[in-house]
Amino acid sequence: MMRIVQLRSGADARLANESAALAVVLLNGGSARAVPGTWSATSELLATWAVHDLDHVSQIFAGMAGSHDADVGPWKAYLGILLRRDDPAAIPG
Repeated sequence: MMRIVQLRSGADARLANESAALAVVLLNGGSARAVPGTWSATSELLATWAVHDLDHVSQIFAGMAGSHDADVGPWKAYLGILLRRDDPAAIPG
């Protein structure tokens, strides 16, 4: 849930995740109007950082799953995480 707050400077602040210990605050620079790229540049950077970290997590999980590759026998045919280790294009995402 995102809430937009009008600041005294004329800027809009978009507040997300207010009830949690950490919050994201995006500002448009005080122009009181939409500034192309202001929201998306900050949002894209945060999203890119999060997905980059998730990519590392997926690499760890793939390594852990790979250590059981031989143990799953014929059920490997149903385990995309193992199939993608052999051929990344085998099973989408």
